[in-house]
Amino acid sequence: MNDTKILYLFLFFVTHVAFGQAKPHEWMNISGTTIEAKFIRADADTVTLFMNGRNFVVKLSDLKPDSQALARKLSTPETAIRPRPAAKEKKNFPEIRVIKADWGGASLRDIGKVLNSSARQLWSHASQEEFKPIIVDRSRTGPIVLFRRGNEGQYIVRLDTHKTFWSQYAFQFSHEFCHIMCGYKAGDQSNQWFEESLCETASLFAMRRMRKEWEEKPPYPNWKSYAPALEKYAQERLDSHAWRESLTVAEWYDNNKEKLKENPTDREKNTTIASKLLPLFEQCPENWGAVAFINIHKTKDSRSFSTYLADWRRACKLARDKEFVSELARMFGVEKS
Repeated sequence: MNDTKILYLFLFFVTHVAFGQAKPHEWMNISGTTIEAKFIRADADTVTLFMNGRNFVVKLSDLKPDSQALARKLSTPETAIRPRPAAKEKKNFPEIRVIKADWGGASLRDIGKVLNSSARQLWSHASQEEFKPIIVDRSRTGPIVLFRRGNEGQYIVRLDTHKTFWSQYAFQFSHEFCHIMCGYKAGDQSNQWFEESLCETASLFAMRRMRKEWEEKPPYPNWKSYAPALEKYAQERLDSHAWRESLTVAEWYDNNKEKLKENPTDREKNTTIASKLLPLFEQCPENWGAVAFINIHKTKDSRSFSTYLADWRRACKLARDKEFVSELARMFGVEKS
């Protein structure tokens, strides 16, 4: 079979013509065939390329790793990113108070150092200007951020860990911190699985970034050697819930949507879909700013997932945040016309 036929087997024809970047790039599929084409766009599953006057959609899984990496890099070109005002020397960093409890001998100061480090990875991208203080207590029934607040509106987070298991502290706190960023509140649980999956993504995102921070500026000099363990903890979680490459996100959602409604905290499913959400935030951390608006329209009334995303998009204030939510709707195959 000649190269031209091979190329058209791994490219899927799209009927409309779009405008891409001026510079063509080399792309190689898994069978070793190389083409030159312009990059148009990419999502978690596919990349759209422009060649011979037409658009073609290619599954990322059909490309060599180097070409997959190129697609992810080009999906957030610097010229397309407008730094959000929140990135200016940011506001007031949230006060995190660890209270006395049975932490297995770990010092409150050390725990606070870990929690501040994990929150810092997310806070710099949040839309909010400030949070009420966060009080951190010990749990023995799983980590949680309570709906009940303190007397002065403080958030109450409970972590189910102890001793010096710093990776557990970081992972659990990042998850609950994400719920606070999402403006969590009571109401319909039909789409709670998605917020849980976002917060699982936040934990993975924070820990991979903490590794870099601790290598360069650890909380204490002698903690620098612990940096690789942070990323290893996140990677082991990803590896234990690996994505099946032949499956698109839309197919996965269609196969699991009823079970997701029934059990929104199914950590296996939360982590599985988090593996597909994570690249969207690692490529463009500003996307975390959009989560502040996810619960604006939440009530006791049940909503379909497509309506949930449409309401979220409507609540977003920045055009880039609206486009991010639209990208998610396309990725899950629930975009409203």
